[in-house]
Amino acid sequence: MPKVVDHEARRAELVAAVWRVIATRGLAAVTIRDVAAEAGWSSGALRHYLPTREELLVFAFRLAGDRAAARIRAAEDGGLAAQLEQALPLDAERREEALIWFAFVGMAPSEPKLAAELDRMYANIAEWLAGRLGGRDRVRRAAVLFAAVDGITIQALAMPSVMTPERQRAALRLQLRALGVS
Repeated sequence: MPKVVDHEARRAELVAAVWRVIATRGLAAVTIRDVAAEAGWSSGALRHYLPTREELLVFAFRLAGDRAAARIRAAEDGGLAAQLEQALPLDAERREEALIWFAFVGMAPSEPKLAAELDRMYANIAEWLAGRLGGRDRVRRAAVLFAAVDGITIQALAMPSVMTPERQRAALRLQLRALGVS
C-alpha cells in the first residue's frame, strides 16, 4: 500500500527550512539545494513540491502573510489596535516574521512572481484596513495607517533598543488617534 503523504504539511516543512536559511544566511542564499539540505531532503524531493526557486520563494512569502493574517483575525475581539499589533515585531516570533517579510519586500522588484504576490497581499491588506476603518475617506486613511505600521515595523527592526515594544504600541495608538480611530 502506498504511503499517504500530507502535501501541505510537507510544504510547510519546506517553508520552515526556507525561513531558517533566510534567518541565518539571508534571502540571496535561498537555493533549492540549500533549502533541501536544511530540510534534510534531496533536491529532487524538494522539486517535487516546489519545482523552482521562484515558486519556493512565493510559497514561503505567502505562508508568512497567512500566519500574520491568522493572528490578526484571532485578535478581532480586541479591536483594530490589537489586530494591528499582531503585525508589529513585539516578540521574537513576530520579529523573525517581519525580518523575513521585509526581505521578501526588498527582493520583489527583481522577481516578477514575487512582486505580483506582494501586490496581491498589499491590496488585500489595504482593502481590509479600509473596511475596518469605514466612513468617509477610508481608503486614504487606510493607506496612511498601513504606511505607519510598516514604518513602525521597520524602525523596530532597525533600532530595537529605541523602538521598543512599548514605543511601537504607543506609536500605533497615536497614529490611530490622529486618524480618528478609537
